[in-house]
Amino acid sequence: MADDSFRDPNCFPTTRWSIVRRAGDRFDADQSAALQELLTRYWSALKTHLVKSRQIQSSDADDLVQGFIEHKILERNLLSVAEPSRGRFRSLLVHSLDNYAKNQLEKRRAKKRSADHALPMPGNDLGVASTPDTRADHAFDVQWARTVLADASDRMQQECLGSNRETLWLVFHGRILAPIYEGAEPISYSALVDRFAFRSPAQASNALMTGKRMFARSLRLVISQYVHDEQEIEQELAELQDIVSQP
Repeated sequence: MADDSFRDPNCFPTTRWSIVRRAGDRFDADQSAALQELLTRYWSALKTHLVKSRQIQSSDADDLVQGFIEHKILERNLLSVAEPSRGRFRSLLVHSLDNYAKNQLEKRRAKKRSADHALPMPGNDLGVASTPDTRADHAFDVQWARTVLADASDRMQQECLGSNRETLWLVFHGRILAPIYEGAEPISYSALVDRFAFRSPAQASNALMTGKRMFARSLRLVISQYVHDEQEIEQELAELQDIVSQP
């Protein structure tokens, strides 16, 4: 799952779904900032969905995502209808994008005389999916997972730096994150002892366990922004585990 699409979120709302509600409320003074944060988080996932799941060329996918944001999210205020009772927020986004892309590509093809210039589309008619978890959404889900993990990593790093526990972050990065994102070999416990002056490999191992717990808390906080209750947090964590465990 190596990828460079890390995000730098500036805030993590304490109220679940609060950022979505602010982004969809035209009378909220913080709407612009909330909307910008959402778009930053989801742009890569939306584009990846069109390119990998819908087989649309990268440049065309950029245009479609931009148009979707302008016409559906900004002009028609799509986020105003986002509610926990209506399902996952990212499902609303991806299926709304599918419908928008379908309509736009049909309009483009209608204007073209030569089939050679038509934008290719797969057999799927890009209508509303039969279930929110259709595998056609897998590319979107993978990119979403990367963004969530990156956000959690950023949050953990800032927490460590702000509490003078940089060693915890470096141990966790060297043992867990660098092998995942950079393909590096995990730093050995003996090397950790030498580098950070631990008394023993066991103490280095304890530091890693503390880092894992800190990362788990950060991950829950990131996911809690877009779910309704504790049960849904657990469901999202299970789905995240399923996504990252697949090839």
